[in-house]
Amino acid sequence: MIKFLKAAPVVFLIGTMVTGILYQKTLLGIWLTIAITCGTTAYHFIMRWVVAFIYNSIMHNRADYRKHWYQVSKSEMKLYEKLHVKKWKNRMPTYNPSLFDPRQHTWEEISQATC
Repeated sequence: MIKFLKAAPVVFLIGTMVTGILYQKTLLGIWLTIAITCGTTAYHFIMRWVVAFIYNSIMHNRADYRKHWYQVSKSEMKLYEKLHVKKWKNRMPTYNPSLFDPRQHTWEEISQATC
């Protein structure tokens, strides 16, 4: 998963440039469509990396999970129950599973990382 998340922005950025050049040379609409799709995908990957880097630089992957905006509201809890989150939450992929391993971190550290 980590290799994919590191390679994907580069691949999509190169895809944007290549298909953009192909569109300029051929003026076929399909190349423009693919260039826009690759560019948008690259943008989303890159922005998530930038935000994560800034957050980690400032907060050192720690947040005060007791603040109001990190608390689960009643409406959120109803939604979680309706979606049966407890049944599938352990199957969700994560970038770095060791950040959420209770054998390596305290529950407080895990709560901070989820914020």
